[in-house]
Amino acid sequence: MDSDTTTRDRLCDGLCLPIAPIAATEGQFDPLRQRLLWRYYATAGTGGAVADLTSGSPQLRRELLASLLAMPNKNNHEPWLRIALVGESEALSMASELRAAGADAIAVALDEATGGSTEDLIGLLQAVGRSAPLIVYPQAIPSRRLSTVQAWRRVLEIPQLSAVSLPSQRQAAVMIVRAMMETRRKDICIYTANEINPVIDLVTPFRYANGNKTIERRVVGGMLRLWGVFTARAVELLERCHVVAQRGAIPDELLQVSVEVSELSMALATENNAGFREVLSRNKIFADNRDAEGKPPSPATLDRVATALDYHQHLTDFAYVAARLEKWMAD
Repeated sequence: MDSDTTTRDRLCDGLCLPIAPIAATEGQFDPLRQRLLWRYYATAGTGGAVADLTSGSPQLRRELLASLLAMPNKNNHEPWLRIALVGESEALSMASELRAAGADAIAVALDEATGGSTEDLIGLLQAVGRSAPLIVYPQAIPSRRLSTVQAWRRVLEIPQLSAVSLPSQRQAAVMIVRAMMETRRKDICIYTANEINPVIDLVTPFRYANGNKTIERRVVGGMLRLWGVFTARAVELLERCHVVAQRGAIPDELLQVSVEVSELSMALATENNAGFREVLSRNKIFADNRDAEGKPPSPATLDRVATALDYHQHLTDFAYVAARLEKWMAD
């Protein structure tokens, strides 16, 4: 089995794929802290990790990518996917370099500010897909170029497409799954990129009539910044959603958890995701809570994060990390 087929099959297993922040200490890339983060993700049971190359200086992004690609591509005898998330405007110019460096897949973050037509976008995605397995990662805002089911069908018919993520914007999410049903492709898996309410995506049956048949598609995993913290709990939650999806009955208690996850996510995403760095600082994976430019979170953000953590302690994994951090740092 070739590596691209392995990547596609592994994605369709339904994975927890955290989108990682850059570990920066005093404005400089911190390779030790970044390795700690990768080790945390692998130990927690994720199926891989995503290097976010859509922000930060070119130097920081290069160091982040190199750090991820230095990780073993196996974890507990299973493929551990190393995925690069790149902006649409840079995807084509970076594709060959990313593949040569060892990225298992390239996720293209669609950007309405890029301009161009639907034809331009499809041509770009086709070209990127010729370099590596392709994941399409839409924005939460409505898309001018992909505003119809027919347009999404054309995207989903790209042969190299391995997965597509559903945004939090519900109209787009429904169109994507409808388009997938119409293509009848079974080799593309659906992930959630819904940072606000991923649980609902993971347990919702998307059922569509197709002639005399009813076709059902499910979201199998998540590619989320939210899962870049409290990752051990995220893996458990994903496994629970898989069980619930198989049984077909959604318990009220899980619906309540979905509300709690939403509330926690909104607090962490405050001030350009400063809350995530605060969490990684609290559990000592990161040296401090400052961003790549050395700026700390505002007092209002820290208060909001502290309140959310106090309300939702059961969603945290501080004890899990504390019990393993010394070993991770010694390895």
